[in-house]
Amino acid sequence: MTEPVETRESLLPRLSIRRPITVLMIFCALLLVGAIAYVKLPITLFPSGFDPPFLWVWVSYRTSNPTEIEEQITRPLEQQFRTVRHLNEVHSFSRSNGAGFWLEFEKNTDMDVAYNQVFDRLERARAEMPSDQRYYYINRFSEDDDPVVYFGVNVAGHQDDLYYTMVEHIQRPLERIDGVAKVEIWGVYEKVIQVELDPARARAHGVDLYTLVQNLAKDNFSLSSGWIYDGGKKLYVRSVGRYQSIEEIAQLPVRGPNVLLGHVADISCQAPNTSIPLL
Repeated sequence: MTEPVETRESLLPRLSIRRPITVLMIFCALLLVGAIAYVKLPITLFPSGFDPPFLWVWVSYRTSNPTEIEEQITRPLEQQFRTVRHLNEVHSFSRSNGAGFWLEFEKNTDMDVAYNQVFDRLERARAEMPSDQRYYYINRFSEDDDPVVYFGVNVAGHQDDLYYTMVEHIQRPLERIDGVAKVEIWGVYEKVIQVELDPARARAHGVDLYTLVQNLAKDNFSLSSGWIYDGGKKLYVRSVGRYQSIEEIAQLPVRGPNVLLGHVADISCQAPNTSIPLL
């Protein structure tokens, strides 16, 4: 009973001794296949041809509140999206600046066709949405969307404008490297000048909100003014009329020369307090 076991165990050594050329050719073939695979096969995060059955839709509308956006945008679009073929689930939410939709389709769905159908439903729903709604975005996912590298930055000490520091000294230098398609920053946000109008004070001074918004946009601009030739060199000229400080914004006349913006509104510069951005 033990003889067959010994025969099986000694098969490979006996084959190597009796057939050295055959074993050598098999070994060389394995080396050749491994070398070709190492050189030719790409390194990918997902299998080739992987097409995620998801779409993300964002409808921008900044002049409203979540309740009105749900009634005027979210619900009409949900009804339109339900008519898209092979759609499994729709998840939506409403915010003060727009509505978002997460569309999940069945497996093996042709996402080119699904994208076109979603675009068609968005155009159909435009008639039911507010007339001043203009922009929407459809994001189709692919295996190339996932970031290759994540890393964090810990900033010691106080920074007056952390967002500017991250953009100028990290994001833009990385974007100039060959092969880098996109660099995203999370955790820091650009500073925002917030103008909180007091309704009682504005009403007492007869300030019109629409005129105030128009004046703020008109007085803060950067415009190309052409070019001039000086000493054989072509110099480009820009006209810059931007506010330099909060105090300058507060001194903007809103109702004659005596009523200033600081009299009817509270002006402040706000940004989230964080020091660890992620790229």
